[in-house]
Amino acid sequence: MSGVSTVMMDERRAPPAPRIAPAALDGRAPRPGRIQVDSLTVSVASEARLVAESVAAALAGAGVQARSVLWQEHVAPDPVGDRWNDQVAVLISDLALPRLDDVCAHGRAAGSRWLVITDAPRGAVWGAALDGGARAVVEATVSINALIAILVDVRADLSPIGEVERRSLLRQWWEARQQQERLRERMSTLTPRENEVLGLLYQGKTVRLIAARLEVSESTVRSQVKSVLRKLAVPSQIAAVATLDELRATAPHPRLPG
Repeated sequence: MSGVSTVMMDERRAPPAPRIAPAALDGRAPRPGRIQVDSLTVSVASEARLVAESVAAALAGAGVQARSVLWQEHVAPDPVGDRWNDQVAVLISDLALPRLDDVCAHGRAAGSRWLVITDAPRGAVWGAALDGGARAVVEATVSINALIAILVDVRADLSPIGEVERRSLLRQWWEARQQQERLRERMSTLTPRENEVLGLLYQGKTVRLIAARLEVSESTVRSQVKSVLRKLAVPSQIAAVATLDELRATAPHPRLPG
């Protein structure tokens, strides 16, 4: 069966939407009292426009009232009485850390019922989305039928994620965030010259090249490198560069060396 991952591809072309029987939710009939598929209203947003259009088309082919919206237009539900007022919002994102706040802000703007489809590995960033208000985080390999079943749960204010898994993902996110804060605190202890040296190491410069660039002796640079390692609590230049790389990857607007 076609999965959402089949449409999270090169955005230059949109694959055909799969045709799925509206009542078929992975072979399961909706439980009594559940929202019916044809009463679902779903809006889909992605930074890649064709991806959102393709997923919306696949959902529409399965009987869901689905539309795609531009990422910046994914705003609050329409006025009361409009059929989109009870929408479930689907955000398609790689959940890269610099964009997490933006993803969560778009989700909250779309209403109280929203979820994320992502190809990010299950872990801390999933917890970040849940912490930001997402009702669920779904793997990009999910089939359209399974996605519809999840949307039905979200629309009915049921949790598609078990409580144990939810707590585990949130805990991973909180621990990762605390680690980032510790790294930033250590980075803030570096002097301007130590920041400059670390930035040059990040660029792949050797001690000799750094000394020539800064017009100081190699022994001075080695002393500064040792100070950087001590303050960052890392054993090697490679580890210091890796620490900087990790921080740069998590900063929406990095003001870090390099």
